[in-house]
Amino acid sequence: MSIINLPHDKMFKETFGDLDVTTDFLQNYLPKEILDIIDINTLALQNGSFIESKLKDSYSDLLFYVQIGDKEGYLYFLFEQKSYKAEDIAFQLLKYMNQIWEQHIYKEKAETLPIIIPILFYHGESNWQETKKVSDWIGGYHQFPAAIQKYVPDYDFLYYNFSKEGGEEVKGNPKLKAYLELSRYIFIKNMETFLEVMMLVDELLHDDDSSYYDTVLIYILSIRDDLPVETVKERLTIEGRKRFMSIAEKLRSEGMEEGERLGIKKEKMMVAKKLMQLKIDKKQIMEATDLTAEEIEQIKKEL
Repeated sequence: MSIINLPHDKMFKETFGDLDVTTDFLQNYLPKEILDIIDINTLALQNGSFIESKLKDSYSDLLFYVQIGDKEGYLYFLFEQKSYKAEDIAFQLLKYMNQIWEQHIYKEKAETLPIIIPILFYHGESNWQETKKVSDWIGGYHQFPAAIQKYVPDYDFLYYNFSKEGGEEVKGNPKLKAYLELSRYIFIKNMETFLEVMMLVDELLHDDDSSYYDTVLIYILSIRDDLPVETVKERLTIEGRKRFMSIAEKLRSEGMEEGERLGIKKEKMMVAKKLMQLKIDKKQIMEATDLTAEEIEQIKKEL
């Protein structure tokens, strides 16, 4: 257990990686005309991500196989985890959908391609009420006749805005509701409002999946370093309070251990630097400090 690296990504995948939660979301939020044609019982999470490494801090994604009518199809979830809106999101989605199709063409040697329904999930701080399609970027698009418009790769995507200003109604079973409420208010600056949301999440989850509740608490502690711990303790249920304090103490202990480890490492590097200045052999420095050859080389560069 530790403070989460890429906490929004971890929380999103922990939640929607549960097929029961994803099914709950689809049943509550997909347009009826789509829900009527997909076979939700065939839903299956696929391996892999299509997001470039440099954008991992900004986006998360999940791909689900689903039968659409009598054909193979996919639901592609893109989770926008930046605190601000991305105007070019239509191009991002199109790029990732293209990668999925390329896998079918080049790796699976497919002669026909599956339909992909793209789903954008947003929970940032900015007010992002309307998204732009590819055609919205083309100057004068709507004045052109269909004979010209057909050359623009335009398409639609489903957009769900669970930011504070988004206005989406929170629906579903306790686990989905807890996640959506938390997504909506995780960035809010009003601490009293955030504490009220924490209490709601506590009520929804304290009798549910304990491991997921722990993940939620770690997520909160990873994002909100301004939590008034004593106030939180007073307001949580008995079970919630136990879990919160247990996790907070473990994270504190791990933080102290990490600090001690980094302190020891820093001392070793200082010793290595001094030994280098005394022209001591590299192998002897490695034996004296337990540092790797790469670490020794890095210190050399800094001298």
